Amino acid sequence: MLFNISTLGECPHFAGTIADRCWHAWWQDSDYSLSEYRGWLDECLEGREVPACFVAREDETYLGSACPIANDLEARPQYTPWIAALWVEESHRRQGIATAL
Repeated sequence: MLFNISTLGECPHFAGTIADRCWHAWWQDSDYSLSEYRGWLDECLEGREVPACFVAREDETYLGSACPIANDLEARPQYTPWIAALWVEESHRRQGIATAL
């Protein structure tokens, strides 16, 4: 399978899809709302090193994404950056997308 990896800034129209997938997978039982998660992705559009968001896509089809963040565990600040919110659409798993991301 041929696919591209882009920054979220290069394809911001995927932000809603990424928010939906990741929030439902990991955040829906928390106090963190879907709209707050979607707002957090706006930081990734600014082109910083961290947080960032990379999108795997085949033309205009979303395949998956990963969001490097500064740290996900305050007890271990030396481990940075962290790969967070790694998601690959179920129908596209086991094709090397997660590894590429």
